[in-house]
Amino acid sequence: MDHALCVVTSVGTSLLSNLAGQGDAAVLREASNLAEEELSPRQRQSIEEIAGKARDALEEADSDKGQLLRACAELEGLHALCGDRLTTDEGRYDLHYLIATDTALGHRIGELIASSLREMGRNVELVVPVGLSTRSQASFTAGLRRVVRWCESTLVGQRETGRRVVFHLSGGFKSLLGALNLVGMFYAGEVAYRFEGPGAPLIRNPSLPLAARLDLSAPELALLAVLAECDGLSVRAERVAGWPAALVDADGHGQASISPWGLLAWYDNKRQVLEAGLLPFPGLRIEPAFESEARALPTADERAALQEALARLAGGLLDHPASTAIAPSTEHIGFRAGWCIRCVPGDEGLIVLKLEDRRECWPDGHETSGRS
Repeated sequence: MDHALCVVTSVGTSLLSNLAGQGDAAVLREASNLAEEELSPRQRQSIEEIAGKARDALEEADSDKGQLLRACAELEGLHALCGDRLTTDEGRYDLHYLIATDTALGHRIGELIASSLREMGRNVELVVPVGLSTRSQASFTAGLRRVVRWCESTLVGQRETGRRVVFHLSGGFKSLLGALNLVGMFYAGEVAYRFEGPGAPLIRNPSLPLAARLDLSAPELALLAVLAECDGLSVRAERVAGWPAALVDADGHGQASISPWGLLAWYDNKRQVLEAGLLPFPGLRIEPAFESEARALPTADERAALQEALARLAGGLLDHPASTAIAPSTEHIGFRAGWCIRCVPGDEGLIVLKLEDRRECWPDGHETSGRS
């Protein structure tokens, strides 16, 4: 699998807009950010007709690779990027991820392009982050945050297998492309574009060696970890007052959550922060015995996993303050194979007592805790 690629391609609307007449083009613009259930009968009919034309064009062009690869910005750019490996055995181990908006058009176009790539024998997956669209700042931010989470959970592992990660951004909405360009600087070795037009070259930019600084105190780092580990969690805006504005997303109604850029900064610093010692997570009181046991865990990965579990536990308390009233009086939270965390309710949260063997926590093998 030497030199195999992992290509992340943004999906736009050129596949349909290239085939749309003037009236249909107006429908595509109207529907650009609409979910399937929001389409009017007229819009749905028009989109289905254009999508049918696109499907027929792709099937007819299947025997003519040159015509097929010119069908849209995404395929044309991929061919410029990958060359013959897009259609030959040379690229049989390459992985292709298509990032589409969570809209009626995004789903349809993404599936059409994915189907064409599969017909070429490529390994392809369509990724549609829930809620991703450019209809509002809130939906854009929430969707982009899910893109970052997907990158962290997927692309880091692909890099570790030896694949070269490339962000290919020839198609897509301008606002999304700008954000993906920055995300690509953290997760890809290269960001590539091809602008439409006869003879347009592929522009290839190596990723810069970016590093995000986190100038936060230990309690602030603990809260950042909680927000990063608990997707969708928000806190009162005053709790993050004084933080760099790029780290948080304020909703204008007194609540704030971690921003996509805050999430990027956390992932970039996570290992270093978690290896430095137990963080003072809000709502948790760490007993000395537990702290000693945590330090004694044999690997950095286990110590990091323990802190991630504590962050999720603290996030549950922030999200549901009443959950400190636990019955029975002792709670066991599983965090990794072989281990669980024993804690009891206290006056202002949970008292984290000790690490225990899972077999002692649940002798019958069935975990009963709602948080495990």
